[in-house]
Amino acid sequence: MDFEQYLTRQRTAIQKNKYSKIKINELFVFARQFHTLLKAGIPLFRSIEIIISQTQNKHLKYVCLIIKSELLEGSSLSDAMKLFPHIFPNFFISLISVGETRGNIDESFNRMATYLDKKRELQNKIVNALIYPVILIATGLVVITLLISFVLPKFVSIFIQNETPLPFITQITLGISAFITSHYIIILACIMASVAGIGINYNTPKGRLQFDQIIIKLPVIGPIVYNIAIIRFARTLGILYGSGIALITSIEMARDIMGNLYLGGFINQAIKSVKEGKGVAGTLNDSGQFPPILVEMIGTGEETGTLDTLAVEAADFLDNETEYIIRRQIAYIEPIALIFIGGLIVIIAASLLLPIFRLASSIHH
Repeated sequence: MDFEQYLTRQRTAIQKNKYSKIKINELFVFARQFHTLLKAGIPLFRSIEIIISQTQNKHLKYVCLIIKSELLEGSSLSDAMKLFPHIFPNFFISLISVGETRGNIDESFNRMATYLDKKRELQNKIVNALIYPVILIATGLVVITLLISFVLPKFVSIFIQNETPLPFITQITLGISAFITSHYIIILACIMASVAGIGINYNTPKGRLQFDQIIIKLPVIGPIVYNIAIIRFARTLGILYGSGIALITSIEMARDIMGNLYLGGFINQAIKSVKEGKGVAGTLNDSGQFPPILVEMIGTGEETGTLDTLAVEAADFLDNETEYIIRRQIAYIEPIALIFIGGLIVIIAASLLLPIFRLASSIHH
């Protein structure tokens, strides 16, 4: 098998495997490397050769090799990237295409690297904020499950053998324990069926629309999910429009990137307004679904011709606000989780200790 056949096979494998996505950190490094090399005056073909030699991720290395092969055959970089839509987003390819036309492809990579950097910063903030509450809740649930499923039944058998009367709280806890241990397969099946049902419904247009509408209105996580969607929209709009892409196309791509069909419906109304010669800000304001800071910044940007800059600034503002919201929500979650988990453990402990005290008392007498 020659090298070209090998690349063809790898391209087919990567295109079919939708899960061979590149991590955001690796895509960020890819974009930043390209920007640095091109800005230094290194030709495109040589730049991709350098990136191939330095890339550790095998999927990305194969992708770069295939892109190199496409360039040798006369394809443009943006056309070569279109072969891997699950790796390179449409707006990434659009940025590169505009850069190729304008002769500033290095700036296109710089914009993309900046976008990815902001995105991963926000993801890291969310992950870091959730680590402690998730560990706390997971540990508590594991301890409770072990106590109910294994520890409590063993102690109860001792109490029954000694004919120790069980307190009401112990009887309740024991009933729950018996139900879980004897029906755990059914419980797991119901949970899996529910998750599968939600997943199937989510993959339908109507189900996805309902899910996206509900999730942004939920307590605790709703404001975070909402802000993330708005940030994606504003930042993508600013980057694309600032790169020279037409306003309507920029809005459409930003709508797709924001990842919320419910909010996307109101963006569609804004697109319709632009096509009718009206502004974006007015439609967004009338919908009542978008934060005032975004509406005001876009409105000012439309009037002053700085829509791209102000949209990105709005995204930066909301980024900082989201960090505050995350800290505030976590501050609510932690004590509630501690009280809930601690309360359950106290109840289970009482279910064990009360019969032990009764047994000890009966032995003493």
